[in-house]
Amino acid sequence: MKRIGFYLSLMAVLSSIANMGCSKRESHRPADNRAIKQGVLYYTAADELIRYDFQSKEEITLFSEGDHYRISPDAKQFIWYKNNFSDGTAHVQIHDLSTPSDYELVTIPSTLERTPQFIPGTSNFYAALVRAADGTIKREDLMLFNSDNNQIVGRIPHVKDFAVLPNGHDLVISAEVLDAQGEANGFALAVIKNFQSENGQESMLIHQYPDYTQLPTDISVSSNGQQIVFTHLDHLYTVYIQEHATPKQITQSRFREVDAAWSKDGKYIIFTGNTPDPSLDCGEIRIIPANPQNPILIPEDRANNEPVDPLQPIDTKEKSIHACGSEPYVWI
Repeated sequence: MKRIGFYLSLMAVLSSIANMGCSKRESHRPADNRAIKQGVLYYTAADELIRYDFQSKEEITLFSEGDHYRISPDAKQFIWYKNNFSDGTAHVQIHDLSTPSDYELVTIPSTLERTPQFIPGTSNFYAALVRAADGTIKREDLMLFNSDNNQIVGRIPHVKDFAVLPNGHDLVISAEVLDAQGEANGFALAVIKNFQSENGQESMLIHQYPDYTQLPTDISVSSNGQQIVFTHLDHLYTVYIQEHATPKQITQSRFREVDAAWSKDGKYIIFTGNTPDPSLDCGEIRIIPANPQNPILIPEDRANNEPVDPLQPIDTKEKSIHACGSEPYVWI
C-alpha cells in the first residue's frame, strides 16, 4: 500500500452535506448513585503507566521509564516512543504488560507526533501521526509502518486524528480532504474501509466540518465497533459510524474533556475532565453514562481532591484520581 486514495469519493459527497442539529444543556447527576466496582483501567499519569482496580481502588505503577503510553485493546501490550531529532528517526518500544521490562525496539525513519496505535489482528503493523510530508504547518499525516522491517508502508496526508476499528480492517479519520492538486477541499470525519488493501478500499463520510480547527480529536471506538466518542470544540460528542450521521454532544463544562474511551459494555464513557491546558491534558478522571438525553454538565474539581460525582473513580483514601498526558484510556 503506497498511498490511501479515498479523497475523490469523499469529495463527491462533501458538497451535498450540511451541518445541522442543536443541543440543550442541562446539569446532571447520574440516576445510578452506586460507584462502579468492577473492571480494570489503564492510563498515563505523567511518566507512569498506571493500572487501577475499581473494586480495590488501588493504583499500581506498571512502568515509569517513558510517557504517553498506549495500551493494546486486549491489554496485553503497551507502546511508547522517543524521537531522535538529530537524525529524523523515532525509537518505538513495544512491551508486554506481563513483563514490562522486556520490549521490542523498532526504529522508523520519521519522527512521530503521537504514540503509535496497535492494529487489531496484526502483530507487526502500527499506525501513527507524523509531521506532514508536504511541509504544511500545523498538519500531520497518518503513517502505517511495519515493525518487522522498520518500513513505512502507507500514508494519508493531513489527518488530525484517527482510530482503528476492532475488526482491524477499517479506519475512522478526521482529516482535511485534498483535491488532485493538493489543495484543501473540505474537512470531514470519515471511514476508510479495508484501509490496508491497495485496491479494495472504500470511503464513507460520517460528518462534515467547516474548518480544520473544528475537526474531532481524541477519537475512540466502542468495543462493538458501532460508535465513536471524540472531543470537538473542547467537549465530548458521540456518533454512530454511519453515513451522514449527526454527532451528539454529551458533555458541557467551563474547561475541556479529553482522552475519552468506552467501558467494555458500552454503557459508560471515561475521560479526563476540566483540563485547562491543551498541551498537557491533565485532570481528574471522570465517568458518565454513554447515552445521556442532553449534555451532562461536568462539575469543577473540589479542593483537596474531594470527588464530586458518585461515578468518579477514587483511591483507597476516598480521593479523586488523576491522569496526565494520557492517550485514550483502556477499560476492561
